[in-house]
Amino acid sequence: MSNVSRIMKAVIRVFFFSINALVLLLPAQFEGQSSTNSTSVSAEELLVYAAVLDSLPKLGSSSRPLIADKTSTFACDETICNGFTIGSCNGLRGDNETPSERMAVVKHDLPELQLNTISSFIEQNGKCASITGRIPTFSNYHLFSDREIPKSWKYSYIVYFSRVAFNPEHTQALLNVGLMSVTNASDSKGRYVVLKNISGKWVLGEGSAMWQLSAAE
Repeated sequence: MSNVSRIMKAVIRVFFFSINALVLLLPAQFEGQSSTNSTSVSAEELLVYAAVLDSLPKLGSSSRPLIADKTSTFACDETICNGFTIGSCNGLRGDNETPSERMAVVKHDLPELQLNTISSFIEQNGKCASITGRIPTFSNYHLFSDREIPKSWKYSYIVYFSRVAFNPEHTQALLNVGLMSVTNASDSKGRYVVLKNISGKWVLGEGSAMWQLSAAE
């Protein structure tokens, strides 16, 4: 059985909700997929993405991750634009949750989160956006839309980012990161993470678990 097949058959652990299915679309399956939303993430959001990529040990300079070129949202079913589903939703909430209910869990896990950061997150992630600019990271990555990915490109992780929400002062940021491992199912997880802006640099803080896979039994 291939590593990808093991992931597809993995048992999903429950974090506050029941997940009934996992669908992972690999880059080749994204060809021809379009979105009616032409919004692009901002330059500051790209800086936050870079801080996450450079801070997580699994996503260092040698990891060569693939990154979805469309952001994850609160959408479910047919409105998902980047092709990634956990249960029937896009990784930001459970099948039977509202965005506000999920944010209440995140606030419980991350007490430092400001309410205006949370409200901004809900607003930002009602629709997907495109990641079109270069992420200023040490990580040697490719976007799904990049047609120059060599056939020999060996990647271990596929990354799905949400939009990034900021407080009014832009000293706090919140986003969701979905990380799929193609070699080890138990390394696949989704988390909300908060960052602080310290002297002009985004620094990764604590996280709130959304979902995680376990090895196939």
